[in-house]
Amino acid sequence: MRRKMDNVNHDETKTTDSHWEQICNRCGECCFEKTIDHKGAVRTLAVPCRFLDIHSRSCRIYHQRLQAEEDCIKLTPENLPKLNWLPENCAYRSIDASPKSADFRR
Repeated sequence: MRRKMDNVNHDETKTTDSHWEQICNRCGECCFEKTIDHKGAVRTLAVPCRFLDIHSRSCRIYHQRLQAEEDCIKLTPENLPKLNWLPENCAYRSIDASPKSADFRR
């Protein structure tokens, strides 16, 4: 299922950080530790990142997260297709973020 992004104004080939951030549904699932078994299956653990507020599901140091936590990954349209550990309910997984996608462009 693809999510239309008609309410977000995008550049022809890329989005601004603020528009990209609007896609997130703030579930916080990506901020929990994960293990990958020998078959490649991803399992989310009950251990959150030390900076995740588990009640609001938001990062307490969001704007410094990439400098403070080496395991934190900034989600981008470019790396999204490679991130198979994102939870199934992740809003980023429900869109086709490739620059050529009609869902991603205006």
